[in-house]
Amino acid sequence: MYKSEFEFERQKSAINPQLDFEFIYCSVEIEGRKRSYYYIAEYDNIVEGDTVIVPFGFYDSEEKGIVKSIKRCNESNAPFPPSKTKRIIRKYYR
Repeated sequence: MYKSEFEFERQKSAINPQLDFEFIYCSVEIEGRKRSYYYIAEYDNIVEGDTVIVPFGFYDSEEKGIVKSIKRCNESNAPFPPSKTKRIIRKYYR
C-alpha cells in the first residue's frame, strides 16, 4: 500500500524542510524494457545509476530498474501529476 499525497508531503517536510512541496522524479529503466518510466523518490538518497525496486504494470508487480536521471520538480512543472505517479519502493542492494 502506498502513502497518500498528504502523508508523503508531511513526511518529506519532517525529514528536510527545504524539500517542502518538491518532488524528486526519477527516470527508471525497467529490466527487459526499452523505455524508461518516471517514479517519485520519497528520500533524496537515490542517485543516477542506482538499482531500485519499483511497482510496475497494472498489478504493481515489483520490478528491478536502473535510475537513468533525476529531476526535482514542483507540482506545476512535474512530468506527470504527482498524485498519479508511482513511488520507488526501495533501493536494491546486491
